[in-house]
Amino acid sequence: MRKVVVLLLLVVFVLVGCAEPAKQGATLTVSSGDFLLYYPEGHKDAAMDVLNTLNDNYARITVNLRPDRIGLITVRLYPRLRDFHRAIGRPNLPNWVVGVAWGDSEIRMVSPKNPGPVHNYQTLITVAVHELAHVLTKRMGPVTPPHVAWLWESIALYEARQFPKPENLRFLGTGNHLRFTSVTDTLRKPEIYQIGYTIMEYLVEHHGYEAVRELVLHGGDIQQVLGMSADEFYAAWYAFAKAKYRP
Repeated sequence: MRKVVVLLLLVVFVLVGCAEPAKQGATLTVSSGDFLLYYPEGHKDAAMDVLNTLNDNYARITVNLRPDRIGLITVRLYPRLRDFHRAIGRPNLPNWVVGVAWGDSEIRMVSPKNPGPVHNYQTLITVAVHELAHVLTKRMGPVTPPHVAWLWESIALYEARQFPKPENLRFLGTGNHLRFTSVTDTLRKPEIYQIGYTIMEYLVEHHGYEAVRELVLHGGDIQQVLGMSADEFYAAWYAFAKAKYRP
């Protein structure tokens, strides 16, 4: 009998331990045609602001990126930063990490009502659009390799209109900028978030969205898609950004 009890306890432990962490604290729902949003009690206003913002931007980004497939996108809001970090299995992430595209059909993020020490309510609303752009990028077709940090972040920053203040673009005066095509870990090289908007802006204005799409589908292969070497690409982007934003 004792062995049976122990076995039952082990089964319960396994079932509880493997339960989907994203649903903890996400007890209420609200939905629209394209989104199903889970949110914690007391966060309805924030949830509605996120949902409305996603609805307002969905058609525009879809037209720009032309994903190959559509379908319901689940959004999960977490009441506190630590709840979000635990839900994605990364409890030691820095405080500025507040959202993630979880696969190609889910967004997980901190509720704007409690954004933590780095962000504020409005920047969290914008983060929802950023992660939406990631989800739609993942739906653009078979991608090899599956993630190109500089390109994917540039797309998301541009579509979310996360443009840094021009005074933060110090590299425009020195020419000492990040060699962004080699970035694989944005946690260690967060500078991409300062320059990514201008990279995408250059691509759209000089090569068009079709080139952006081809870059995604071909793993960021600049030579194949744009007919440029990495150095030529850096030089063209830098000249564009410097002419447009250096005082």
